[in-house]
Formats: sequence, structure tokens, C-alpha cells
Amino acid sequence: MNEINRLKKRRDFLLQEMTKDISDEAMQKLGQEYQKVQRRLRQARRKPKKSALALKAEANGLHRNTCYTRVEQGMNEKEASEKPLESRSREEMAYWKQVAKENGININTFLSRVYDSKMDIRKAATQKHLSERSKWLAVAKKNGIKENTFDGRVYKQNMSYEQAATKPVSKRPRKTFDDDYLLYGGLEEYADEISQL
Repeated sequence: MNEINRLKKRRDFLLQEMTKDISDEAMQKLGQEYQKVQRRLRQARRKPKKSALALKAEANGLHRNTCYTRVEQGMNEKEASEKPLESRSREEMAYWKQVAKENGININTFLSRVYDSKMDIRKAATQKHLSERSKWLAVAKKNGIKENTFDGRVYKQNMSYEQAATKPVSKRPRKTFDDDYLLYGGLEEYADEISQL
């Protein structure tokens, strides 16, 4: 911060000098020096001082952003700066991807489990997990409820999965639109015709 304040003062001084009535040659020199100061000021602002945590992480071979991300995700500072990165070989990942594929697990699901959810790689490749929606959808289909009806009940009518899957579909006939009014040219003429009956 010391250097930034010094450069700001120098820049302000140069601006004041440039407003005075001076020769063109002196003005050109001041302009060049002003540009140098501005450039150095931008560089000084770009270089934030590294925290002790970042320095410790870099000493252990980790990037400081990795360390900061770990802390944000709930890891304590000591562990975040000292725990080495987990790396797997391409062959190992290819093997586990194949295992996941054989178990009917989507590759993206597998990768999300390993990297995002930090799940054990063996479990991620072998554990079939049905979502609650999938379980109840299977029950709904056994009860003769279509998927669209099930989804409409859950997402539009805010029913629980259990209610949406077990409540019987109503047997009332669907409302049909009476096409008779079309013969009369419109709804008003049809209403007049019905009122005369």
C-alpha cells in the first residue's frame, strides 16, 4: 500500500505541474513521466499481497486458489494448505468409468459423484441410487397413473410424491366442447337460439 500511495502522490504532483504554463518540451516530458507513473500504479494494484495461508499452500505445492476454495467449502486452514491434491491416473479413471457404465450409471453422474460430491470412487461407480421421484413414479405407473399426471400433481398441485402416486385418477368424463354453436355462426347466435327453445 505504501508504494501505491507514493505513486498516487507523484501522479497528482505531475497533474498539477501539467496545468501550469510551461514549454511544449517540458509538457512532453511531464506527459511521459505521467504515463510511466500510471503504468506502475496499475501494476502495483494488480499484485495483491499473498496471505500467510496462500504462502503456506504454495510452499506445499498447492495453488492458492485451491487452498481458498477448500476453506470456503468448510475445510480448516491447516488441512486446506497441507492436504495434497488427490490425483488419479487416466487408466484408473477409465476403469471406473467402465464399471459405472456396466452398472447402468451415467458417466456424468459418476463424475459428479466423484468430483462434486466427493463420493468414494468405488461407491460412485457401483451404487445405483434411485431418486425419490423415480421410486414414486414406478408406484404411480403400477397404479395406472401416467407420468404427466404424476408430474402435474407434484409440481403444479404441490402434492407429495406419495399422494401423487397413490391417489386414484378420477373417472369422471372429460368436458367436451359443444360444437353446435359453430352452426349458428357464433356463440351469441347460439345463445339466442337456445333461449328461444
